[in-house]
Amino acid sequence: MKKRLGLMFGFLLAFVVLAGMASAATVNITNVQNTNIVGTTGSFNFKLVSDSNGTVNLNIPDISSQYGNGVISFSYPSSVNFSNVSGTLTKDVTVDYNITDPDSYFNFFDSYSTTMTLSGIASNSQDVSFNYKNFCEGVSNLNNILTVDQPDFKTEMGYGDSDTWYLLDNLSASVDVQNNNNNYDLRNVKVEWALYTTDGNKIESDSLDTFSLNSGDDKNVKINFQLDKSFNKIDDAGGSLYLYVKATGTIRDTNSNSDINGNKTCSFYKNPDQKYVETGDDFVIPYDITLNGNKLSDGWTLDNSLQCATKVNLAGTVYNLGSNDQSDGGYITIYNEDLGINKVIQLGSLNGFESQTFSTSFEIPKTAQEKVYQLQFRVYDDRNHIYKNSQDEEALKNIYFKVEGNCKIADPLVSVALDSEKAVSGKEMIVKVHLRNNDPKNATFTVNAEGFSSWANLKTVDPENFILKAGETKDVYMTFELKSSSAGDRQFNLLVTGNGDLLANKPVLVTVEEGSIFGNFFDQFDWKIWGIILLNVILLIAIIIVARRVLKRR
Repeated sequence: MKKRLGLMFGFLLAFVVLAGMASAATVNITNVQNTNIVGTTGSFNFKLVSDSNGTVNLNIPDISSQYGNGVISFSYPSSVNFSNVSGTLTKDVTVDYNITDPDSYFNFFDSYSTTMTLSGIASNSQDVSFNYKNFCEGVSNLNNILTVDQPDFKTEMGYGDSDTWYLLDNLSASVDVQNNNNNYDLRNVKVEWALYTTDGNKIESDSLDTFSLNSGDDKNVKINFQLDKSFNKIDDAGGSLYLYVKATGTIRDTNSNSDINGNKTCSFYKNPDQKYVETGDDFVIPYDITLNGNKLSDGWTLDNSLQCATKVNLAGTVYNLGSNDQSDGGYITIYNEDLGINKVIQLGSLNGFESQTFSTSFEIPKTAQEKVYQLQFRVYDDRNHIYKNSQDEEALKNIYFKVEGNCKIADPLVSVALDSEKAVSGKEMIVKVHLRNNDPKNATFTVNAEGFSSWANLKTVDPENFILKAGETKDVYMTFELKSSSAGDRQFNLLVTGNGDLLANKPVLVTVEEGSIFGNFFDQFDWKIWGIILLNVILLIAIIIVARRVLKRR
């Protein structure tokens, strides 16, 4: 009996052991979330939950880029051991990832996935997705209606070119957007763009005005942006940037029964060129120049003209476009030869990507010509060398402004000649002044004289005031009354003003001949008065004669 009970107990024990061995352990993977790739390295976490003791082996295959040789590789514990499990036990696992050969990039806004598998005490699997974001935000490109082409870049203003840019450059990107379908029109097509560093940091973004795109049509749009933000983020990414462009539109189908009529469609260029921003140069540039508070862009002319004989307040900024610090001793020069401007302004030390303001003033001469002037700015280092970038471009900026108004006109051509046969004391002398306007615009002229009062009187100037067009001439006649004591070599100054400014003060020499006594007498004789006197005398004599005859008759 005891032997039979022992055998039964042994069989029961074996059954229990075998049953325990036959029951499968379970290991679950939880809390695995889609991971946003930021930079070339990062990590994500998940949890393993087991209801059995034992070892769980992990395997996460690498992800290869579809555009190049880039690989996302993973570093993680190859196995996780579970012991003393009572019910279930949870273990936290951290997986690090690294992107090799980042120049063969993984595209932003695309998703990449791999399958993590478990083995050991239990088998299981879990898809792991990596993405930045779907740039179309979940809107699909229905029927592949939309296409966004590769942007064509241009440096509108700055020091870069189409491939290598510099901070503060003004850039444009020309992009073709196409409606590839011959059956559907697109309405409210909206183009949006985003500028990212290669390590996933957004620099800036914007959108353009909407437009329509009929079936089979295309439209070229122009995106403008400036590299004036997030200098450090650009530098941390090694200066590498991507411009992403997407287009979204609403499908319009004349067939009201169409199942996609009114739906949205979206597309973006998924393989953009990597652009490089040079941040390693020792390069300090002039920037944001203002005259009297009005900003001037490089190569453009100030809208508001500046008047002659006025003070101009000038201000601006110098930027260190490189990551290297620049020590004290640098300076900026401001120069224009015609206006006599030659300013030198000392600069302090500038750390990488720092800026510094400067200001000064200058006077526009009264004698400046009315025209457009160039003002040149150059920045030098502490060794008196002008800053240059790696493309051998100098830290030079030219601005332009127009001088107009309140300016002295060009000196006229003036000639003087004696119009009388000769100058004789006691008589009139006529001087002819021939004047030509040499200024490119109309001007009002006045002719006068001084320095003659001791030997003559100025009787008339004909005409005294007049307007001459550019290149036009005029003869002016000045009549002097020469005094009886004026004989000899005499001089007076001819004065010519134009638009209120004295343009000529020309000495004029004349030789006055001595007049005869009788000539002077008769020249100075007032025949009208003496005629009246003589008439009265004759009348008086006639009256006396008549009176005497009357008296004799009596």
